This record gives sequence, C-alpha cells and structure tokens, in this order.
Amino acid sequence: MGMRFRQIYYETCSTNFCKNNGQCYPLNNNSTTNVSFSNISFWGCICQPCFTGEKCEYSNNIISLSLTSAMITDIRNAGRPSQKTAREFAFVFVTSLLVLVALANNILSLLTFLSLKDVPSDTLTKVRGNNQIYLILYSVYGLIVMSELEIRVILMLFKIESSGYQFYLCNVAPVFGAMMVHLGLWTSALFIGERMLYEIFNIQVISTTGRSIIINIIVFVLVACSHIHEIFGRRARPDPLLPGAYVCTFDYGEQYFNNIDVAFTIIHLTGPCLLHLICSILIIVRLIVTQKGANRAHIYDANQQVPHVWRHVVGEHRDFFIPPLLIILCALPHFLFAHLMVHCIEISKTDYLRLHIALNLLVYIPQTITFAIYVYPNKDYRNLYAKSVGGKFIRRVCCCKRTLQSTETRSRSDTELSMFNQVQRDNNVDENKQKR
Repeated sequence: MGMRFRQIYYETCSTNFCKNNGQCYPLNNNSTTNVSFSNISFWGCICQPCFTGEKCEYSNNIISLSLTSAMITDIRNAGRPSQKTAREFAFVFVTSLLVLVALANNILSLLTFLSLKDVPSDTLTKVRGNNQIYLILYSVYGLIVMSELEIRVILMLFKIESSGYQFYLCNVAPVFGAMMVHLGLWTSALFIGERMLYEIFNIQVISTTGRSIIINIIVFVLVACSHIHEIFGRRARPDPLLPGAYVCTFDYGEQYFNNIDVAFTIIHLTGPCLLHLICSILIIVRLIVTQKGANRAHIYDANQQVPHVWRHVVGEHRDFFIPPLLIILCALPHFLFAHLMVHCIEISKTDYLRLHIALNLLVYIPQTITFAIYVYPNKDYRNLYAKSVGGKFIRRVCCCKRTLQSTETRSRSDTELSMFNQVQRDNNVDENKQKR
C-alpha cells in the first residue's frame, strides 16, 4: 500500500508532475536551512498503491500482468541462477503438458465431430448433429489457443528485447489468446443454449449449417471488436524490479478505457457462465419433471423422492452437465480474484503472483480436455469416435500393442516350455544311465 504523508503545498507544486495520480510533496534537505523550493529537484512524489518510480511512472501491479509476463516476473524475482532455471523448467513443463493433452483431445474431438456428416439422420437427431459447427469450432479454438500459449512460453526463454518481439508478446499474443478463450466460452454457451431450447421447447435455432455459420461469424466479429482496445492499452513498461528489462502491463492512460476493459471482461466471463448455469438448471428441472411424470405410470416408482430422481437424471444425462460445470469452475476463480476480490497486489508478493498464474492457466483447462468433456460422456459420440479416423487409428495402435505383448508372452511361454522339456529329457537320460 502507498504511504500517506501530511500534504504541504507550495507554489512550485501547483503543477503536479507525478503520474498515475501520485501526489507531489517537498523533499526534506537536512543540510540546507534556507531551501529554495523553486528548484524542482527538491520535490518528490507519493505514489498510489501498485505504482513506483521517481514520478510514479512504473506499475508493479500483479493483476495487470498477462500470463507470460507474470511468468517472466516470477523468474526474474528468483535470487539464484539455479532458482531461475528451475522456475523456467516448471513453467515450460506445465505448459507443454497442457498443450500435449490439448492437442490429443482437440484433434480426436475434431475428427469425431467432422464424422457427423456421414451419420444417418436418426442418429444425427439423437446426437444433435445440427450443433456440428459449434463443436468443430470449439475444438479449433482449443487447438489455436493452446498452440499460441506454447509459442509464447517458449519465446519467453530467449529473452528477446527487440521492439517487434515486445509488440508481439505484449500487444498481439495476449489479446489474441484472450479472444480465443472468450470465443470458446461463448461457443460452448451457445451450444448448450441451443440444446436447452430443443430439449425444453423443441425449438431448433440452428436448423441449417448456413444459419449456424452466420451466427458464429457474428459472434466472432463481436468478440474480436471487443478486444481491439487492448491492443492500444497494453504497453511494454520498464520492469521496476530489474533495470533495463521490460514487462507487459495495462496502461490505458484514460479512466474510461479502464471502465470499457472491465465491462468487456465481465461480459465475456460472466455472460457465458451465467448462460451455462441458467440452461443447466432449466434442463435439470425439465428432466426431473419428465422423469416424475413417467414414474406415475409405474406404482413402484411413483414414491421416489426428488433427490433420488435428481441423481438419476444427472447421472443419465451427464453429457449435458459436465461441460457447463467444468467451464464455470475454471473460468470464474480468476475473474473473482482479479476483478472482485482485489484490484492491486504488488509484484513483490510472490505467493499472489503464482496464484495469478495458476488461476490464469485454469481458464485454459476446458479447451484442453475437449474430448473428455464432450465426447467421452456421451455414448453416441463415443460410437462416432470409434468409427472416426482417430478412433480407428487409436484402436489399431492399441491392437498392435496387445498383439505384440501377446506374441512376446507366447514366445516366452514357448521358450520356457522347450527349456522344461529339455530338462525332462536330460533327467530321463540320467535315469536310464543309472539303471544300466
């Protein structure tokens, strides 16, 4: 937090040279009794929280750091070279692991959803095949955002200081990554929204592929336009902890830009989560009512309690509820931490810096395990996956492994059997010699 001093104003300080709402105050000079305060060198600044520097020109707020900038800051905070190497390895390892999982999940999901075009009409109705475009785009967004994240983290290790690299790392990559994450959130929200309308009201909003493409183009344009201001708002500023180094942070200059940024962040994070929550509740209520109505036809089921019916409905239709639940649990924590709970945390607080990094990475989890949340819980999608190119390839690889293991087992058994037979023959020969 910023220090508070008794405010003393002189004519020289009528024009405040302090930035970021810093307050001008006279510096003490014990060696001089008659101080001429007309000399600007005798004036200093009381900085607001999370700002530092002679004129409060440097921001050291964790919340304003992008993901890779937060990683770079944590690495720079390390005291010994061995600690820096360990932190670099940890960040690259975790990110690479997430990217590998994302590549496998999204490629298998993409191949599964692309195979919907060859599905008979009756099966297409069961799996809601008209959502094909949404599911394909969700997988594509997942591939793009995770690949871009891996590129950023790898480039982070080279410590490039060129202006072009700084512009990419600060003004382009984080904005593009955030846009892909938000597109994924809205795509998944519109997907469950369409399913809710169909299940409850039998309304097919996306009755044709052309209509779904138009809707997705509109969503893409709106989300992209809402991130344009970030390109101009991000700045590579001198790192207050390491002279000569730079760190990417927000610096809009004008308060209304900050308000716009906060408003768009709230819309992109809470909007999809709220839509997921509302649709999930409506679908659960609808399925419970339907299940209770069906139970009235069977006396032995008519007295079932609502909690029992609720568990049965959620278990049977888990493919409806797993994606919304996971998306809400992964998207909201960082929003609550960075926008509602705290607004200013100084970079020197390492624990909060790492929490900021961890919650940032948590946002990427739903787009990392697309196959696990959309394909695997749904029996019809699993059947489509088994018939897809990816499913056939995985099955062939697994079958080859099993065949190889079976061959090795048989080979070992044959070897052991031949050795046993050889021992038996040798024993028989010895016995015959003894009898003679």
